[in-house]
Amino acid sequence: MVRKIPDRKPGSVPEGASEKYFLEVAEELVGRPEFAGEGFSWGDGRLYQCRREPHPRVGNSSSWIAIATSHHIAQLTKRHESGLV
Repeated sequence: MVRKIPDRKPGSVPEGASEKYFLEVAEELVGRPEFAGEGFSWGDGRLYQCRREPHPRVGNSSSWIAIATSHHIAQLTKRHESGLV
């Protein structure tokens, strides 16, 4: 999922836009039936929690990558444990 940031110029992001649009995506992901649940991985828990925080620290690509990597590793681990890998 992705959001286009309106009025974004190449190489710059308007102040607060990264957090705003990340939180919109987090809200949408957590509300989907495919969401694995807040206890699936650290990243899934972080997605769930950050929607409730007054000032979540998620406005950079390192945070997004960490959240996604956590989910991916948990998914691979669970598949391996069940013999699907």
